[in-house]
Amino acid sequence: LNVITGIGVLMLRSGAASFRTKDTMERFSSALGLEQFDSFVTPTKIIGIANSRRGSFTRAAAERALRVNMSRISAMHVLARLPNKMTPDELTSWLNALIAAKSNFSPVTEVIGAAIACGCFAIILGGGLLEFMAAAVGAACAQVVRMQLAARHLNPYLITVLCAIAAGLVSYVLMHLIAAPLPRVGLIASVLLLVPGVP
Repeated sequence: LNVITGIGVLMLRSGAASFRTKDTMERFSSALGLEQFDSFVTPTKIIGIANSRRGSFTRAAAERALRVNMSRISAMHVLARLPNKMTPDELTSWLNALIAAKSNFSPVTEVIGAAIACGCFAIILGGGLLEFMAAAVGAACAQVVRMQLAARHLNPYLITVLCAIAAGLVSYVLMHLIAAPLPRVGLIASVLLLVPGVP
């Protein structure tokens, strides 16, 4: 049960949605041979319940340091769908190796990627080059703020609010300075990095 709950916490920490976290935990519980497993998953908390002939066991866990690491989510997603049986020790070793693996991207690359993605959303939403630039700069500022606040383990909802304010304020001021014709588009696009799974 500790291993399954740990998988769920790692999924949440990596930016997985609650339904995907729950599904992956259930698949791993089957791979480990648990007779019956159920869970309650929110964006920051997990309660796992295992029932067997030996009794019922409950484990609760919380995660506040939320980030986005799609390579981790993908690795857990793929392994959960393989038809092999694993021991808890084998799964724990695999998870420890996954946690220890270096990030695919540097912090600077993450900021640039979020900026470009949000700038492209401005174009998709009907904006032009000016809206692209404003959305990209606003999103870059928000990503820097998010990384700084997440390192301090602040409440994820507070981080989201502060990042939205930073992105919105920077992009709004910049759009007025450069006289962007569609400021709403740049403003909306600048905060899309805060929507899980969007950029």
